[in-house]
Amino acid sequence: MGYFTVTAALLWMTYGLSLLMTTVADEDCPKPVIDPPHLVVRYGDPASATCSAPQHVNKIGWEATVGARSVEGPQQLVWNVSSVTDWSLGRGVMCFTSGVSGQCIQNLAITIYKIPDSMTARLIYHSGPLFEGERYSLECEVQSVAPVRNLTVTWFRGDQEVEQQSNYTQFFIEGDQSKDVTVRTRLPITASREEHEAYYSCAANLDLNTAEPIPSVRSHFTQLEVWYRPRIVSSSQDVSLGAGDLLELHCIADANPSPTYQWRRDNMTLENENNATLRIESAAEDQAGDYECIVNNVRGETSTKMRVDVYKTRISEICTGPKPVIDPPHLVVQYGDPASATCSSSERVDVMYWEATVGSRIVDGLQLVWNVSSVTDWSLGIGVTCYTHSDSELCMQNLAITIYKNPDRVTARLIYHSGPLVEGEQYSLECKVQSVAPVRNLTVTWFRGDQEVEQQSDYSQFFIEGDPFENVTVSTRLPITASIEDHEAYYSCAAKLDLNTAEAIPNTRSNIAQLEVLYRPRILYSSQDVSLGAGDLLELYCIADANPSPTYQWRRDNMILENENDIILRIESASEDQAGDYECIVNNGIGETSIRMTVDIYTIVKSVTVPYNQDVRFGAESSGDQRVLKVILLVIAMVMLAILTIVAYGVYHLKKRQREYN
Repeated sequence: MGYFTVTAALLWMTYGLSLLMTTVADEDCPKPVIDPPHLVVRYGDPASATCSAPQHVNKIGWEATVGARSVEGPQQLVWNVSSVTDWSLGRGVMCFTSGVSGQCIQNLAITIYKIPDSMTARLIYHSGPLFEGERYSLECEVQSVAPVRNLTVTWFRGDQEVEQQSNYTQFFIEGDQSKDVTVRTRLPITASREEHEAYYSCAANLDLNTAEPIPSVRSHFTQLEVWYRPRIVSSSQDVSLGAGDLLELHCIADANPSPTYQWRRDNMTLENENNATLRIESAAEDQAGDYECIVNNVRGETSTKMRVDVYKTRISEICTGPKPVIDPPHLVVQYGDPASATCSSSERVDVMYWEATVGSRIVDGLQLVWNVSSVTDWSLGIGVTCYTHSDSELCMQNLAITIYKNPDRVTARLIYHSGPLVEGEQYSLECKVQSVAPVRNLTVTWFRGDQEVEQQSDYSQFFIEGDPFENVTVSTRLPITASIEDHEAYYSCAAKLDLNTAEAIPNTRSNIAQLEVLYRPRILYSSQDVSLGAGDLLELYCIADANPSPTYQWRRDNMILENENDIILRIESASEDQAGDYECIVNNGIGETSIRMTVDIYTIVKSVTVPYNQDVRFGAESSGDQRVLKVILLVIAMVMLAILTIVAYGVYHLKKRQREYN
């Protein structure tokens, strides 16, 4: 029993001393040097690193699940992977050396990243329009991305970054986090009229502290539609006018869906008065009162009131005395230009005068001239009036005035997006017409190059900023779906005022907005199936149209061909083992396409022509070789003769026995 106890103690002491020696050796161990010390590699890309021993070692090696090893020198070993697709490499690989000091190790840290396959931004738990004041959620889905701990997601409203930014702690993650995963994050919003037609998107960014930052990936845009109650943006004030005058009241509301209008007078509904403008060509005294404009849609109702006073006077239509005559009867004048009109009477009258807020009056016999050096008062748009008074009778005539203003500027631009477009996605172009009047006579036309686009916008489709009875800024939009045909296309818009003037008012054309569209590769030309002889030139090609410019990769029998990443694959002397199914894969980050072709390689048998009376040589060039061949042929002949002799002898004896038997 004592013998076994002593033996066990000695073994434990030996093991402890060996551990101590190993620890000391590890501390003094000259560790291998790896270049680079840390790899950041994109999934699918090649990777390599070199391990070097700082001093002479007996052995150097890599411990890795995948990859090839090649010796660079007596103290160097390269680890190489043609395509990083094994996520276990993310745990790193190890280089070790063995020498006098024992075994030394050094770890190579590897970060494998993968840019998302796709990104989507969408409204969740709801379909259809949003309702003003209600709360909703937008979701950003990032598909197949890694590493998730280095991912941040940023939300955008149009081109403006939303303050909320999501990171790892706020993600909903699907999948093994040591590989590529699908990530979701959400943005809460409260629907408002400002959110109507707003565009939201999200962007994924991988921050890996690389020398060149990894480009962000942006989702498509999701556009919101918000239903909101009417809000009156412009309306008439209280009005006082004479009997027989034109009465025109208006109220304009912003609402979605488009509202309905209903006018009332003294709380009584006015039949068929259901437009934004109420117009009475000749107002009567009994049409005075309190007018109300009621605006309604499915989300709510609002109204505004105005007082109309109609005073008694004899108007020109029932005037029996000399009627004023105005020349011209209608003025169309550009904002800032001078204007004038003459009021006259066929008979002498007691009094003649103009009623106008601005302008001078010049008496010229039976004529009275109204004159303005520069029309800058928009109230003249309601017209001015000339009156005559004779024998206690008052007569009048109105001069209608249309003030127009050519736009200060017209611009065409892409809205809610910056940078190139992506094929198949929806976008909007905006035409902005600044400081134009009158807006009711404005039309906006879109052009693609020199060709007019079918969609034409008018008053009912405008987004209007300002009082519609003065100069306003107008915006209108053109929805487009990005396509290959739109790449480098030019869009513009033109503003036109149609006022039925003798000379047409010239259009105002915008700048030109040029589009850049990113689209997936489309193969234009490629080789067909090929059959050729061994040793012949093999040349295959595939040419694709894509934006951005694509990369090419050739495969044979589903195996990647190293360094074959050009449009043309060229093999100077093809061999039989290079036959197979070839595939040209074209990728540009937007999409991928490929085309296949079969290559057959046959062996060429070369014939030899032998001249008459010339020795035939089967690879034997020396006379000695010929003698050996002759000896072999002679031996074969002798063997065959011996076989024939034996057969003949056997037949002879067989027949002899048969005769003796008989």
